[in-house]
Amino acid sequence: MSSGIIILWDGRKWKAVDRSVGEYSVPTLLECRQTGWKWACSSVYGPHEDAWREHLWEEISNICISWEAPWLVVGDFNVTRFPEDCNRPRPITPGMTRFSSWIDGEGLIDLPVGNQVFTWSNLREEPSLARLDRVLMDSEWKAKFPGCEVVPLPRVVSDHVPLLLKEGGAAHVPVCFCFEAWWLSVEGFSEVVMESWSADTGALQGGQRLAFKLK
Repeated sequence: MSSGIIILWDGRKWKAVDRSVGEYSVPTLLECRQTGWKWACSSVYGPHEDAWREHLWEEISNICISWEAPWLVVGDFNVTRFPEDCNRPRPITPGMTRFSSWIDGEGLIDLPVGNQVFTWSNLREEPSLARLDRVLMDSEWKAKFPGCEVVPLPRVVSDHVPLLLKEGGAAHVPVCFCFEAWWLSVEGFSEVVMESWSADTGALQGGQRLAFKLK
């Protein structure tokens, strides 16, 4: 736990193979127990002072890049990227520019938060609203889960909107045909093969005919 951050995972499915506790982030390298697939997650609670944010960007980058794994960075960054991230007009500040430069420099993708424009409120009668919470990912993560999306959840007690990252399913990888020797012992196997190889393939030619018959 660091600066109010806590990371939990299902130990039946994942194991932490490495982790660190930084001043503003908790990077964790997780491995799937079933497949061995690894990915890095940095949970962030950013400083309010602009002078300390450079330390945060360096802290996140150094540990996660060293792991060489798909990378997810989530949390309350306590800084906006664009003027429209606030409900009250404000100019672009050096802190906003440096935040965007860090995201672009690391090749991270800033996922939209559904139809939720702002993720934080000061909960006053005429509230100040801002988008302080983000889900960032690198291209490897996006390639693994191309359909992933961020879903805002109802805010109950916090002044922040909870965000749920839905993986949306892994990218489809075609499975190569493999012949299994035990098929030969299955009753009726020979008849199925004969029927398949005798089937009409229409206008298919060459490799297309072979692929059709192997289905």
